[in-house]
Amino acid sequence: MANQSSTESSARDDWHDLPLIDKNRLDELRNIAGPDGDAFLIELRDAFDQDAAVRVAAVGEAIKKNDAIALRNVAHTLKGSCTNVGATAMAKICLTLEIKGRDAKMQGTAELALSLEEAFELTTQAFNEVVAEK
Repeated sequence: MANQSSTESSARDDWHDLPLIDKNRLDELRNIAGPDGDAFLIELRDAFDQDAAVRVAAVGEAIKKNDAIALRNVAHTLKGSCTNVGATAMAKICLTLEIKGRDAKMQGTAELALSLEEAFELTTQAFNEVVAEK
């Protein structure tokens, strides 16, 4: 039992060791967009902020309802969005939530949802800083 608790604690805290935003990924996306790269990043940031906010809330709802399938699905979708924009820390938390949902192991998910909310706030700030740099 102590092992399980330390594993869950580790999953909640591991994201702190990861970058909030992979600047190299955002630079790749900016370059792919060509001359409109800066405007593209602004649009991408805005779309990510709106979509992720809805999905972070959906994670919380799935946990409140103890709905492992919904948790797995929304965490998987959000993980993909995070990976696409380089939101590394959020993607890590989403992976952990997705696995817990897949395995129907809801213990510790409320704490992970709080970590996801915190990571989302910090990621939004970091994304804004990167967009403002150029």
